[in-house]
Amino acid sequence: FSSSYIYVPAGTTNSEQGRYSVRTNPYSHNNGFKDCKDHTSASGNMMVVDGACGSNTVAANANFWCQQITIKPNTDYAFSAWLTNVYPNNVSSTLRFSINGVAIGTPAVTSFSTCAWQEFFVVWNSGANTTATICIAEGTGVCQGNDFAVDDISFYELCTASDSVTVTVSDIQNTITSVSDVTCTGTSTGI
Repeated sequence: FSSSYIYVPAGTTNSEQGRYSVRTNPYSHNNGFKDCKDHTSASGNMMVVDGACGSNTVAANANFWCQQITIKPNTDYAFSAWLTNVYPNNVSSTLRFSINGVAIGTPAVTSFSTCAWQEFFVVWNSGANTTATICIAEGTGVCQGNDFAVDDISFYELCTASDSVTVTVSDIQNTITSVSDVTCTGTSTGI
């Protein structure tokens, strides 16, 4: 991915806006942040972001995460990300999502509560596009408290699968039911 923010390597702490790192907890990025666990396993990494406010080298509303991918035209895709507030002073962040420079979905506002993960989710149709540049920006531009973490960013093709089955029950007491996972060609069920 690319970022307009400045990367802070692991092992160093940050006290300036417009910086990000990838860590197992926000506290190791800035000791004013809460010690949240990642959304999925409580032991993995997350992107920790000290939101920019335009008073330093990163402009307010700058994209903190962008990635360009190849896509199929005229196809529905699901885009989701998990977000949480990491600053404990009743301030929230407003995250704006875009694809190819066009806003998608409603901006997501993190909870005032820290470490309370919430999901952003939207379905997007690719139209005639064959590439998608997916970006996320913090939109409040406030200088203190627009600090958050992002985890489990995913973008995947939606597909429909159907099948028909004939079931004949001869002895109801000895019937076994099984279910199989259905996936689209070239995709996986877990991200």
